[in-house]
Amino acid sequence: MPEDLLDVEDAAAACRVPKSTLYRLRHEGEGPLCFRVGGRLKYPRHELELWMRDRIVDTAVGAGPSTFTGSISESSWWSLHDEVADDSDD
Repeated sequence: MPEDLLDVEDAAAACRVPKSTLYRLRHEGEGPLCFRVGGRLKYPRHELELWMRDRIVDTAVGAGPSTFTGSISESSWWSLHDEVADDSDD
């Protein structure tokens, strides 16, 4: 097999995810580009690298809770929680 084409096991190892994750992402249409050769999935190495690079950019741009690095007191958290709950009642 050419070194630039990886089977599922090698692709999963390169992405540091279980094989089942690659299968699931492929099924959902969210995984890296792959194709079949003799009935087996093959992942071009450069496509894996592009896919991983795109995923890093997407998560770094997000402004969700995972980007918060400060701290919040319990009373402040409950105040925010109550405000959100009040807004959702409208």
